[in-house]
Amino acid sequence: MAKYKDIFFIMLLILPFSIYLLPLNQSSYYPMAIGNEWEFNSDFDPHSDIIGDTARINNKLYYGFGRSSDVLEYWLREENQTIYCLNPADSMEFVLFDFTMEIGDSIELPTGYECSFGTKIFLVGTNDTIVTSAGTFYNCIHFKHMPKCDDAGIHDTWFSEDVGKVKYIAEYIAGIQEFLLTNYKIPTSINFRSENFNLARCELYQNYPNPFNPSTNIEFYLPEKNHVTLKVFNMLGQTVAALIDENMSMGNHTTEFNGQNLNSGVYFYKLKAGGYQEVKKMILLQ
Repeated sequence: MAKYKDIFFIMLLILPFSIYLLPLNQSSYYPMAIGNEWEFNSDFDPHSDIIGDTARINNKLYYGFGRSSDVLEYWLREENQTIYCLNPADSMEFVLFDFTMEIGDSIELPTGYECSFGTKIFLVGTNDTIVTSAGTFYNCIHFKHMPKCDDAGIHDTWFSEDVGKVKYIAEYIAGIQEFLLTNYKIPTSINFRSENFNLARCELYQNYPNPFNPSTNIEFYLPEKNHVTLKVFNMLGQTVAALIDENMSMGNHTTEFNGQNLNSGVYFYKLKAGGYQEVKKMILLQ
């Protein structure tokens, strides 16, 4: 019975969430907020692109994209109409899309993205009209990718202002497929966190990478000096690691958690600072 009480206690801690009501200060070709979702249809692989979480790496806020909110495939952020992608190999970022480029300009991509975004991306158009079941989109930005795989990779992507990606063409083993936007949900005023937003309260961010093997980074923000505890629990509510128990200064802090001696599965990390406490979930894959 005690085991189930522990699980219930953890679930109670997970339920509260924060809502930020901040307007977008400029139009975006790739609106980013937790909960944003774009549905695409094709003959081969209909799916959704979902923003499921955020991570603050090197004091920059990234949004996690995936086909579900549980499995996030890549992390992006936008600044001055430029989209940056986080490279998990070195925790550095690179430019993925630049909506201020001139037609004919290109972006070189780092090694490791040949079969996803390609080796180079060109801007080839700025006023394309894309017709989908979700609507007709005018003055779309058209990027052409240079994939380096025989049976994988994106060939073309179109973006519409304030909507995001509305069409793309990709290659699979089954051949070249066209994906058109069928529906989208962009509550950009909810759960939107600006990098320039001065937080007035503690914040615990999603660990990165997640899932992880065997180590991951946990970052949090303190609005003032406070005594902090940070612990990791298993599904039974048992403490498996006590990472921090000390007074800490105001600002962003990052600590590493290494789960090499633990079994694969779901774990929770809990931050307490003064009267603030929050729990987040992470997944260890050994």
